[in-house]
Amino acid sequence: MILAIDCGSTNHKVALFDECLRRLSGCSALVTYTIRDAERVEFDPERIWQDTLSLIVRTCAAARVQPQDITTIALTSQAQTFTLVDAHGKAIVPFLSWADQRAQEESVELKARLGGQFHQHCSFPAPIPQLQVSKLLWLARRLPALHRPGVSVASLPAFLALRLGGLRCADSNLAAMSGLYS
Repeated sequence: MILAIDCGSTNHKVALFDECLRRLSGCSALVTYTIRDAERVEFDPERIWQDTLSLIVRTCAAARVQPQDITTIALTSQAQTFTLVDAHGKAIVPFLSWADQRAQEESVELKARLGGQFHQHCSFPAPIPQLQVSKLLWLARRLPALHRPGVSVASLPAFLALRLGGLRCADSNLAAMSGLYS
């Protein structure tokens, strides 16, 4: 059994497929934002985790499949959405969505500091406020206590992989879009 989790911006979706890739069942939940204004777009990591678990249970029940029969999990996601997690995998800040644009000043500064070489570290030609690198600089300046040993960046699918399977991982495509990949 293959479980597909799509961490979308509007809906969080889960579907179950058999080995022949026939869709057996699926369901979704609306992503609930805690802040969504002109600059900030955030949502609660624990809420998305609970929604994920609920969707998995409902999807398996609809297909009459036991969760332990799932052999593969595939994750898709909002590109730049991330949180910071402690050494135990607990989120210490809300998810900052790809649509969050709070890091305007930081992206301008990064563009000045990195210039025309930025594209060598990112799949974007220049820093923009939506990139993780810009928002991480924003967080470092406003919440410096977060910069401590054991704290790491977790994209939305990496957070779910950590919770579901204990895997600390990064997707190379998402990493290349973050501005942190080199």
